[in-house]
Formats: sequence, structure tokens, C-alpha cells
Amino acid sequence: MKTKLVVWGTNAQEEKVLIALELLTESSEVNIHLFPESTVTEAFYKLMMEEWRGDKAVEFPAGYETEQKQLSITDRLLPEGISAERDD
Repeated sequence: MKTKLVVWGTNAQEEKVLIALELLTESSEVNIHLFPESTVTEAFYKLMMEEWRGDKAVEFPAGYETEQKQLSITDRLLPEGISAERDD
């Protein structure tokens, strides 16, 4: 089962962010890593898509934020003010 997802989205200020979701199956929690577009290079994006999603370690650039949320079918997965470019 895949436990990591990477998508583009926007924050509350309508700035583009890279959203990296990581399911922690043992605790039923999700780590939500948010990277401002200004910190995301083409090389880092490629590492996230090819390595990190495949469960390989990737060094994150400075300036990112992480939030951990409990999985819930009634609550929104993304933090308030964050939206993904695609709803699917």
C-alpha cells in the first residue's frame, strides 16, 4: 500500500505550495509537509516524486512546515487555509 502522496496546492495567501502527505499506519496519523514554491527546485520535486514516494529518505530544504493530524472521516485532511490544485 502506498503511504505517501505529493501534490501542488495553495495556502491561505494564495501562494503555491508543494504538499507532501505521509500516512503513519500504526498511529492512524498523517504528517503534512508544506513547502513554499520558492524552496522547491526541479531536483527536489523530482526526488519527492521518485524517491520519497518510494519510501526512500530525502533531505528537506529549509523553510518547510510539518503538521501532524489524526485520521478522521469527518474532519478535513489538509490544514485550514491549504487546498490542493486537484480535488481527486
